[in-house]
Amino acid sequence: MKHDWTRRECLKFGVTAGLGGAIVGLPSLAPLASAQASGPEPGTNGEKGIPVRYLEAGLAALANTWRGYWGNGHYGAAAISAYFFARDLALDERTCKAMQAELDAFREAGKSLFEFETPKEEATPERVAEIVRSLEKGIDQSRAAGHDVIFAALALKAFHHAPALAKPQWIDGIVKLDLHLRERFGADADTEFNRAHPIAKWQTPQELVESTFACFMRPSLGGPVGLIHGITHADAVAELWELGHESLAARGGEALKVHINLDPSLAQPEPALGERVPDSPLSHRFWENPTVRNATWGFRGHTFKFPYSYYRRRTAIRDAALREQCDARALAVLGSVVR
Repeated sequence: MKHDWTRRECLKFGVTAGLGGAIVGLPSLAPLASAQASGPEPGTNGEKGIPVRYLEAGLAALANTWRGYWGNGHYGAAAISAYFFARDLALDERTCKAMQAELDAFREAGKSLFEFETPKEEATPERVAEIVRSLEKGIDQSRAAGHDVIFAALALKAFHHAPALAKPQWIDGIVKLDLHLRERFGADADTEFNRAHPIAKWQTPQELVESTFACFMRPSLGGPVGLIHGITHADAVAELWELGHESLAARGGEALKVHINLDPSLAQPEPALGERVPDSPLSHRFWENPTVRNATWGFRGHTFKFPYSYYRRRTAIRDAALREQCDARALAVLGSVVR
């Protein structure tokens, strides 16, 4: 059944059920097996970051999300994001170890969502294009705060990075999750504000990201949840562009504008953000802070997802003053996440 949820209802749902509610587990998948490492560990063959087994575990969790509650996809997405956050930002060894310790605690908290049957079949990277074809069916429309694009783009990046993990069952699972989100969430209606104040067509991923950060600084009706997903949605569309799916990203960009180009006057007064965290996730001090582990399960997933998307994209901001303002706001968003 399709549910025609509005953007505001989706954000509210994200706070009450998807980001702070009880964990909804998957059906039994006996016999169960833990993720096995399928690539080099950090420190070997020049590999840096956190072990590739975390990427594998994240893919397995995300690919099995369709079996249960869609919000559980945050678990797998968080593990994938953490893996690439460490690599893409070239985090130092102490920071990687501190983040890995938090990731271990996070996986333990959602243990049932990381247990899965290890696929026996050979990888089929030639089938990864099926995920792209699935996205083509709904990417023109903004829905579910961009989670359809966010989850799929993370999977595509992971399969591109590690083709040996492109197991047919996992490709099928990502396609089924995309279909599930398309059927569950109705498309967001375009707004009068977006039509009256259109964002110019983006010619490059940098232009897309810079526009998103400008919107990030506006008052947000959705509070920290809305701000987080504007950034992670934009990062996902930019990732599609960078993976060579430019026409798909262009279509997804128009839907992204519906998501982020909102009337700031509707958010007066703006929902309060938390006190800025003293250290950014680029530092070991953030991950060694016990407050991080005290966050709720959904927001804990976003302690990996949001920093990954934000800090890898902030360098696209050419205006130094805007970058400084965004950095301060990001720390306040993280303060809302971990308080």
